[in-house]
Parts: sequence; structure tokens; C-alpha cells
Amino acid sequence: VLPSTDGTVRVGLNIPKGGLRALREGGLGQLHARIGRLAPEAAEAARDGLRSWSETALLDIFTTELPRWSAPGVVLIGDAAHTLSPVLGQGVNHALADAVTLAPLVAEALGRDRRAHGRALSEALQHFQRCREPDVGRSRALQLRQERMFTLTAPAATALRRTVYRALDASPALRRRMLAPAYFPGQRPVAPQEQQDAASEAAPV
Repeated sequence: VLPSTDGTVRVGLNIPKGGLRALREGGLGQLHARIGRLAPEAAEAARDGLRSWSETALLDIFTTELPRWSAPGVVLIGDAAHTLSPVLGQGVNHALADAVTLAPLVAEALGRDRRAHGRALSEALQHFQRCREPDVGRSRALQLRQERMFTLTAPAATALRRTVYRALDASPALRRRMLAPAYFPGQRPVAPQEQQDAASEAAPV
């Protein structure tokens, strides 16, 4: 369930590959009921806003990563280099982190003697990939664990899933520890007290 800035809500529902026909055969009422069971807070919005199958979209979810992100004359960033699934919604953040990491490396390489541009740029692009691969890998691993959690259907497994998510909701420290690799690529998450201290220092006297 992803709230949008315009007051709308986007709801994603995982189904097995090839499972769309069976889902539609059950009718919209069954879809509404399923959403209500999984996310009670979205049940009313689903009933009021989802009145036709034409208001749904099928998204083929996959993850992939190219073994090499650059070649002479081209460099790939974001989904072009490392496609992440919509789970956790961090594809855009990693694309931005790619750009922030890449820009100074390219600028430094192009600032060298013109005769050394080619080699310096090639080395910079390889260094860029080495810098970014660990963060991308951590996010992908967390996403894959989340996706496996979503597919659990046995009572004991679903109880475990609820327990894990409730623990995350109840503990900001645990949430930061588990989600920092995905939500803060290349950064150190700032604790609430540090945020307050920074705000105090920035406040006009």
C-alpha cells in the first residue's frame, strides 16, 4: 500500500505467474475481499476506487543486474544497470545515488590531460561500478527476502511475518538497522537526536 502525494493510494498485490485469469474469474468482489484481508486500512479505498478491471494493471516484476555497467562511450545507471523490483520502492533512489557517485568521478577523469582521457574515464567507470555494487546488492537481498515473506501462506509462516512487521513498526532502532541498506544507499541514517541537534544549530538566534 503506497500513499501518493495527491491523496490517492496505490495498492500492489502479488499473484503467481500466470495467475491473472484465475484472479479475474473470481470477480472484483473477491479481489476487494483479498485486499481487505491483507491490508484492512486499504479495504474501503479499494471498494470505492476499484470498480473495473480496466483500473488495474499487470506489472511483471523481476530483478536483474548486468555484469558490466559501462563500455567505451556509454555508462548505464539505475534500472538500465541493475533493475530492482517495486518492493520497498527504491529503484529511483539507487538511480540518484548512481548519478551522485558517477558525476565527480567522470568530472575528475575529464579534467586530466586530454591524452589520458580514455584510460582515466574507463578506470573511473569501473571504480563507479565497484563503489555502487555493494549498496545495490544489499537492497536486492532485502527485497528478495521481503518477496519471499509475501508468498508465505502457512498459518505459522504468516504469524511469523506479522510478528516481524509488528516488531519493525514498534522499534525505530530496529527499523533503521534493517532498512538502512535499502533506504539510505551510500548514506548513514541520521538518528532522531542528531536531527534535533542539527535543527537547533541551523535555527536563527
